[in-house]
Amino acid sequence: MGVRRAPLAEQARLALAAHDDAIKRWTDRYLELAEVAFSRRDSWVPTHGEPHNDNQVMTADGLMLVDWESLALAPPERDYADLLAAGTGLLRPDLAMVELFALDWRLSEIAEYARWFAAPHIGTEDDHTALEGLYEELAGSAE
Repeated sequence: MGVRRAPLAEQARLALAAHDDAIKRWTDRYLELAEVAFSRRDSWVPTHGEPHNDNQVMTADGLMLVDWESLALAPPERDYADLLAAGTGLLRPDLAMVELFALDWRLSEIAEYARWFAAPHIGTEDDHTALEGLYEELAGSAE
């Protein structure tokens, strides 16, 4: 039987443990906001999921979104994060729904990193980049 290698697992575990209260707080708030969103599901619209500039193509007919693999019915704020970051004053989003999707992103990223470091890995550059990504997501606890 081979040796299971996971040289960064302990660092990831310690980081997650140090932010346990924040993760619980984010999860509780996410569930609260998800309940609000679900109660309004009659107003949901088709959303892209990742409308950032890498998924935009300028054609003769104007700007088009490509890569619709994340298509879902959701509150329109699901697609607002990139637009809000760009500083457009044209949107009047429901800030609670903006918060919901920011939490959704953060919690899904943390879960993905936790799976990464629970699995065998050897400490590659990608592993170290992922650990930095985990630290970055957890740094939101100061918010």
